Amino acid sequence: MAQRDLSDAAYHVASERFRRAIAALYSPEWFEVEHALRDRQSWAIEPAVAFLETDLWCFRSGYAKERLMRWLARLDLSSDAQARLHRWILDALAKGPRREYRRMVILARSVATADFARSLEELAGRSTPTARSSVLRVADAVATAQAHRAERLGNSGAPDRRTLSNDPAPASQATIAPLAWVLSMREDFGSLDINEQDAVLRMLNIERVDLDVPATP
Repeated sequence: MAQRDLSDAAYHVASERFRRAIAALYSPEWFEVEHALRDRQSWAIEPAVAFLETDLWCFRSGYAKERLMRWLARLDLSSDAQARLHRWILDALAKGPRREYRRMVILARSVATADFARSLEELAGRSTPTARSSVLRVADAVATAQAHRAERLGNSGAPDRRTLSNDPAPASQATIAPLAWVLSMREDFGSLDINEQDAVLRMLNIERVDLDVPATP
């Protein structure tokens, strides 16, 4: 067994800080977003896309991204949401392998466009041989989806995506900013000290000034 680098007291403090940071991240408001997206509530699309854009690499983040991608792929998204997902997928592919890759292929297929297909081909052209195969698999999925979509439109005249519900967001979500939603201006986050707050922000790769979150003394 590897020896612990920290003293017992320091290890306890670090563990508690980790627990509180994760509690601030995966808050009740966060699960409210997940449940709403699963139920096709339109207000949940923005925080879901924002979560993917931050591309967290922390405890349970891969599972969370997989769930979001599964539900987003079932919805008829706006052109803006699709464009943001295009950019995120391209950026994620350039970073290399990840556990949620299979869900990413399905999501890419659901937001297929000609411009997206061209961007994937361009990315494949400048990728390493190892990464190129992963990018080309996504490109093939997008090309196939475009062909199937054209066939469906020709036969029925309309896409077959599920209808979104336009119910308003609950009061707990009313003040969530596009990039700050995960912190939710919650009492739990505000109760963290400055070092703990900064640890959460670093996980999200977000600057405090971008969030308009006051520092706790």
